Amino acid sequence: QGDGTAAAAVYLGVGLNATNAPAGPADIKTVPPTQFLDAAVSSADTWLQVTVPSRALGWVEVRSPSIKLETTGSALQVPVPSTKVLLSADSTGKFVPLAPFSFTEPGMYELYYYTQDVQNNLKTPMVRGVVYKSAALGAQTSAVTLTSPADGDKVKTTAVFQWTGATGPDNDPFTYTLEIATDDAFTNPIRQEEIRTTSAYVLDGLKDATSYYWRVKTVDQYGARVSSSVSRFSTDNTNGLGGLILGYVRGSATGVPISGVSIIINGNIAAVSDVGGAYLLYRPTGNFSVRASKSGYLDQSLSAVVTAGKAVQKDFKLEAAGAPPAKAGDCDRNGTLTAVEVRDAVGMYLGLKPVLTCVDSDNGGAVSGAELQKVMNSF
Repeated sequence: QGDGTAAAAVYLGVGLNATNAPAGPADIKTVPPTQFLDAAVSSADTWLQVTVPSRALGWVEVRSPSIKLETTGSALQVPVPSTKVLLSADSTGKFVPLAPFSFTEPGMYELYYYTQDVQNNLKTPMVRGVVYKSAALGAQTSAVTLTSPADGDKVKTTAVFQWTGATGPDNDPFTYTLEIATDDAFTNPIRQEEIRTTSAYVLDGLKDATSYYWRVKTVDQYGARVSSSVSRFSTDNTNGLGGLILGYVRGSATGVPISGVSIIINGNIAAVSDVGGAYLLYRPTGNFSVRASKSGYLDQSLSAVVTAGKAVQKDFKLEAAGAPPAKAGDCDRNGTLTAVEVRDAVGMYLGLKPVLTCVDSDNGGAVSGAELQKVMNSF
């Protein structure tokens, strides 16, 4: 009756009117980078720059740390409670606050910058900014360990960066900042990417035949930062293009994501699943055996064929240690009962093979006729 009618006339992408094109007069060009405030500081930069200041109206909406975005159970869309701060162009054309906003509450503030063309009233796409306000508690999270690319590796100009996940007390929220620079002191970082809790990131746009340094900073909810060690890599696009292996690790019985699972290839940890159970890694073309391993769970191995420029998805379903296999006799727990496993079960029944719990389901130390029949029925 209202919003639906208006939404029906909205197009996603570049509008038909030239003033709403990527080079439109009211488009946002620049906003402040992520800022970190000490506990005693309550002011931060809240400005923006546009293509043609005389054609724009600007403002920023600030979400304070105590305002949480949570599901209310309603099917309706819920507005985000925020404080709107109007911006006005100064003598240089930069839009600055008419009245400053006071950052007094410790935590992470989200700033949503907007502009509107004063001639046609079209709004330009929102640009997000972040301000962290320290609580003077010290860092509430740990440093991560960089895993890929390893120190001295050569990668493509589009590369996958991976690290072990950080930990924090009481499941306190944190983010990562991936930094890339051409010097190990990071005096002039060429890329800074804010990443939400995942421990893998695909980065493109690097220059070929160039040496880089990278690190990951763990940032807690109050802006305290803990940096990883620094690792060096170089780019080389002369080798053949590889592909991605990605997927999720979940519990076989519950379907719940499992974090901290080591994804192992050729005996080396190639990735670690994040809080959502997701993992991602880059490999040259070829056939690989990929193993998922974590204490308290049974390992699972899957085969993956990597094709140039493609992604192959391999999802793991891990069983808790001590749990019986889904199929009686499926001792490698890959979901398929083979003739070799049936033969081994017969050998256990005859006393010719060591007895395993994947066949001896009652842990009686011997395989009964009924247990052997279960294996035969599964086959």
